[in-house]
Amino acid sequence: MPKVSAFFSPRPHSIYVEALGDKGDTCLFIPGGYHTGMPYLVTPDGRPGWGALAAEQGFQSLITDMPGTGRSGYVPFDQISSEFIVEGYRRLIESLDGDITLFVHSLSGMIGFKLVELLPH
Repeated sequence: MPKVSAFFSPRPHSIYVEALGDKGDTCLFIPGGYHTGMPYLVTPDGRPGWGALAAEQGFQSLITDMPGTGRSGYVPFDQISSEFIVEGYRRLIESLDGDITLFVHSLSGMIGFKLVELLPH
């Protein structure tokens, strides 16, 4: 079983991050449609999700819940916007060392594209 830890990115853009695996190349998973990161941990039928599979292959998987969603905690709905979410993930990424492979799904695709524009390195 991969090593598991959890942390939050800085407020006010709190993002819950579950880290699987040891330090190594990092995979950052952003869920779609204001979901939590749980589908990256386990599929509905109990199989390992993409994040768990990446950790088993030696990557560090960072599985997130968007700000204001799930384990990230409450944020007033009128404060949540695409810009707010992008800013939270930008701050999170800037706090990490090394290269990051970004995994997005559905609605988070636009967040990923904006992050690549803001952080091309």
